[in-house]
Amino acid sequence: MFTLLNTPEDPAHDAMVEKKSEFIGDACHVDSLDEALAFVEAIRERHPKSRHVAYAAICGGAD
Repeated sequence: MFTLLNTPEDPAHDAMVEKKSEFIGDACHVDSLDEALAFVEAIRERHPKSRHVAYAAICGGAD
């Protein structure tokens, strides 16, 4: 089973097709903003024909 605790090297992954468009989702746990940006860049490289790469990140700890 995949969770958000997956590493960037082995992210949780799923895809779906809707009206001839494929929507791909990858999620993982990172420890820094730099690591998050590197993960987004790796996704862009993995899917070079993608028109949109939407992303979100939660940064900072709960104190």
